[in-house]
Amino acid sequence: TNAYREGKIYGIDASSGAAVMALGISPGDHVLDLCAAPGAKLCMILDLLGDSGSVTGVDAARHRLAACRTMLQKYKLGDRCRLFVADGTTFSVIPEGFRSDSESYESRSEERMDVFKEWTSRRPWKERKKEKKCATPQVVSKSHPPELIYYGQHSGVIGLTKGELYKTVAENEIAGYG
Repeated sequence: TNAYREGKIYGIDASSGAAVMALGISPGDHVLDLCAAPGAKLCMILDLLGDSGSVTGVDAARHRLAACRTMLQKYKLGDRCRLFVADGTTFSVIPEGFRSDSESYESRSEERMDVFKEWTSRRPWKERKKEKKCATPQVVSKSHPPELIYYGQHSGVIGLTKGELYKTVAENEIAGYG
């Protein structure tokens, strides 16, 4: 239909929709979607969150996560989302909005050269050349660190350094984050 082609509606199978509804998502929640590709559930989660909260999508297959990014852009739902190529069994990056005051103090004193700015699909030539040289695999292993491939304007990434974004949380600390 025209509405689908224009990005006004997206398709999702009934079982995926039921899985999302079973989560009981409320505006303001922070949702982690492991094995996020191809992205229909991600879109529905973002619809339910509205203008608050965030979603972190994680998938080990770069090309499948790129399909998620395309869906988020097509349906204009990615404003509160970030996508990581990573192994979901070891992923432990904390959600946006869960940074303590002591972390803010530390970040002010560190070098602010690698601060994330507004996301763009265009990458500098040097970055593309470096990526080709490294020949990153299409599917990541457990030992490979997470790679951020997309983030929205209100996803909590803009203004952070790489050190702040990739700060991990130990399993026993997670209870303090909500």
